[in-house]
Amino acid sequence: DNAAKAVEIVDEAKKHFPHLEIIARTDGWADYYEMIEKDILGVYSEFSDGALRMGAHALEHMGLRKYRIQRALKKFRQHDEEFLKELAKSRHESTLISKAKSGIEDIELLMLDDMENEAAGKDLGWDTDTIKKEFVPLFDEKEEGKG
Repeated sequence: DNAAKAVEIVDEAKKHFPHLEIIARTDGWADYYEMIEKDILGVYSEFSDGALRMGAHALEHMGLRKYRIQRALKKFRQHDEEFLKELAKSRHESTLISKAKSGIEDIELLMLDDMENEAAGKDLGWDTDTIKKEFVPLFDEKEEGKG
């Protein structure tokens, strides 16, 4: 896996097939940011996914319930993806480090708030209403595209 070669392939594909939706995997921060700047459909980092899976395993081993772990991972992943897209816009600026620190503080507060809600007994199981709200529109869009 050569990051420079992957970027070159994305550039060529976009040049010859402008409507092609591209999904890419990256190994490090630099190529992750570079792929985000290419405005492709999806960018997935090996370092992030591996860290999340390892964290989930550790939490499960510590006795946390699976629904709680999955909810925390989902929340973290959503925040992380949005945050990294914003951070990518600033990667050449002197404010990058302060923005990164701010983003870390934001996710910490988000996760602490979620844990407090859990402790208050507000989270009694899988939240099927939220899951339905999130996924039903995706299926509706696919059905509309078929007709």
